[in-house]
Amino acid sequence: KMQDFDPSTWIMRHGDQDELGKIQYMTAIYWTLQVLTTVGYGDFGVGNEIEIYMNIFWMIFGVSFYSFVLGNIQSIILKNTEDTEDLVNKLKALEKFKKETKLKEGVYLRIKKFLEQNYNDLKWQMDFDEFLPASLNDEILTHIYGSTVKSITLFRETTKKSFIWNVLSHLRTIKVEYGEII
Repeated sequence: KMQDFDPSTWIMRHGDQDELGKIQYMTAIYWTLQVLTTVGYGDFGVGNEIEIYMNIFWMIFGVSFYSFVLGNIQSIILKNTEDTEDLVNKLKALEKFKKETKLKEGVYLRIKKFLEQNYNDLKWQMDFDEFLPASLNDEILTHIYGSTVKSITLFRETTKKSFIWNVLSHLRTIKVEYGEII
């Protein structure tokens, strides 16, 4: 009752001045939802300066609110799409790794299952050895570097696997020309 039912107010123009309070409130909510949702059926219009300002405020608020909500929905959809693509790329990399290193099928399947089940909880890194459980890491490193461990006395005599795997996990294959000094 901002203008005490002045003839220019919506309640007087709409003829609701003698209605029960709940009818007036329902009509006010109806108007508010029309303006917020920017539907505007045309059955209510502004009749004075205060109503103009109220309409402008509600329209700006409604558009801002829906823009915010739609922007967040878009972000969620985009993030899920990126996450799915990232998982697919990691599984492809695992498949390639399996073929190149002749990784045993059982170990490969365990790693794949681990990735699929834990994807959302992992902080993804570029190398598998940074996020796999220690047991799977040991199997991969044993598969790749087992012959190296057996051939180097220092590694054979060391009882701490963590030291061996820490050193070996940092090894990288490089290609050099014959006779080149490394």
